[in-house]
Formats: sequence, structure tokens, C-alpha cells
Amino acid sequence: MAAIPVRDVLRNRSGVVAGVALALLVGYVLLLLLGSPDFTPVNKTLDPRYTLDLVRLSFGIVAGVGGVAALVLTMRRQRVNEAEHRLNQSSQERENTKLYNERFTRASEQLDSDKAAVRLAGVYAMASLADDWKAGRQQCIDMLCAYLRMPYTPPTDPNDDEAREAADVDDKEKRRELQEQHTQERQVRHTIIRVIRDRLRLPTTNSCS
Repeated sequence: MAAIPVRDVLRNRSGVVAGVALALLVGYVLLLLLGSPDFTPVNKTLDPRYTLDLVRLSFGIVAGVGGVAALVLTMRRQRVNEAEHRLNQSSQERENTKLYNERFTRASEQLDSDKAAVRLAGVYAMASLADDWKAGRQQCIDMLCAYLRMPYTPPTDPNDDEAREAADVDDKEKRRELQEQHTQERQVRHTIIRVIRDRLRLPTTNSCS
């Protein structure tokens, strides 16, 4: 059997004390409203006033016990609702984290594609994930920055003879294909810089500043 935490024991005791205090208070208020009972018998016979006082006292006791029972039930119901809320919240957080990790994996795979269009889609997917995933936002930005640190050959001027010789590509068609790949890669990198810049830019609260 699991041990009951001291905090729960103190909380239960506090609830009992509060319930007893509430019962006494309710009984006292009812006695004030209904009138204090007079238990002195008259001529050793059951006086109607004495009977009425007993009824009043009975009502006070019943109301007090009912108040304690209602308080205990309310406290237990509140405790159960809070436990269910914490459980549902924890489960939702785990599902959200799982979903974010799956999105991060897909975006990372897109960034590793050999097609520029797919890499560009990966950039936007990673930026969108950074907007939605507060806990993993820095991780998404770090991934985009890591992409920028990868080796990169910028496109060359088609009319630059020295650049063509440095590329060491004689085939004109092959040279055009490489030039296109470099241009597309530059577009991907410029997009990464832009999405990071947009998310680091502070909103303007004062037009005069």
C-alpha cells in the first residue's frame, strides 16, 4: 500500500476541522433564528414549548450534519476534478510534444533534400514549427543556423571567364546546371536569413522611436 503524503493528511484534517466548525456555526445560527430552547419541564409533563424546542434542536443538528456532509463531498469532488485536470493536461502536453518532434523530423529531412524546392519547403516548415513550439523554438533556429554554416558555393557570373575556369567544368550544359543549383541554394539561404530576421525583429510600439 502506498504511503499517504503528509500534505494530504494535513489537508484532510483541515477539511474535517473546517466541516465541524461549519456544522457548529450552522447549528448556532439556526438556534439564534429559531430561538434558544428551554429544557425546563413544567409540572413534569411534556410542555408543547419543550416539544417545539426539541424539534428546533433536531433541525439544527440535522442541518449541521448535512453541512459537514456537503462540505466533505464538495472537497472530494474538487480534488477528483483537479486530479483529472492535471492528468488530462499532462497527457495533452505529451501528445503536443510528440507532434512537434514529428514535425521537426520531417522539416529536418526536407532540409537535407537534394532538391532546392524541397529544402525551401523545409525552411518554411521549420519556421512555422518555431512559431508554434515555444519550448523548442531555439532548437528550430539552431537547425536553420546550422544549415547556413554548411559549405556553400555561390553562383558565378556567366560572363566571368576566370570563374568558369575555376569551376573546372568544360561542358556548357553541365556548367549551366551547376550555375542553376548554386542560384537555387542561394535562394534557400536568403530565405533562412529572412525568416530568422523576421522572428528576431522587435515589434514597434512607438512610431517616433
